[in-house]
Order: sequence, then C-alpha cells, then structure tokens
Amino acid sequence: MQAQRVQPVQPVQQARQARVLFAGGTAKQLLRMATGDDYDTEWSDELDGVVLKNFTETEYTITAASGAVTVNRTNGGIQHFAPTGDVTLTWSLPAGAKQQLYVTPSTYVISWGGDYWMTDVVDTTGKALVHVIAENVDGDVLLWDGGSRT
Repeated sequence: MQAQRVQPVQPVQQARQARVLFAGGTAKQLLRMATGDDYDTEWSDELDGVVLKNFTETEYTITAASGAVTVNRTNGGIQHFAPTGDVTLTWSLPAGAKQQLYVTPSTYVISWGGDYWMTDVVDTTGKALVHVIAENVDGDVLLWDGGSRT
C-alpha cells in the first residue's frame, strides 16, 4: 500500500490518518504528524520501529493451588493465585516476556522459583496480597517484589 498525501487537518484527525499512512512506519512519523513537532531529538531514536497500539492485558486465576504450580505467560500477563498448601512455582515465560503475579498469601511455604531476585525476596508475613513481577532476560527468570497490601 502506498501512502497518499493528505491535506492539513486537526491534530486528532492527523493522528488517525498517520496510523493508516504509516502502518509499518516509525513512531517518530506518527508523533510528527499528530503534533506537528519534530521528534528528531536524541531520545527519539529509541522510538524507531515501535508499534503503538491499545490492548487490554488478560487476567487469569491459577486453579492449581498446591504442589508444583506453573505460572504460564500464555494464560495472561496478570495472574492471581491463592495457595492451599505448600507450593513450588515455576515460570513459563518466552524471551523478553514480563509477568505479574498477585498472591493471596497464607501460612503455607511458597518457593518462588525463578533464577534471581532483583529485590529482596518477597515477604508474605501479615500481608493480604503480594505482587511479584517476573521477566525473562537472556533465558534467566528475574523476580521483583512488586509491593504488598496488608
């Protein structure tokens, strides 16, 4: 599909047209058309090849609640889990993928899996909900304590 020249219109309309005209183009072109500004600054080079889109992340509740439990990214990027026994987690994340896991803790032992903690290991003591973030970087599953609520 070859891009056609358009007459100047309002910025919102330009942004809509830019999505059509530059599908497969760079984010800089979209930003330039939408705002009329020049995004050829040093930081804007990071936008090359970025595809802008809206999406809603899938939420999923893990039903296996004790023993060996796999957090599988294909089920959704936001998952919930409430253990009913001691648990050993494993993470199934493709390269570069991130995963959020919300755990309703209990008195059971949770072995978090993963290769490295990038923060302190999450403390579930006295918490009503904990948030763990996992990311696959170069084949290693990195874990972060994403916060908690009492």
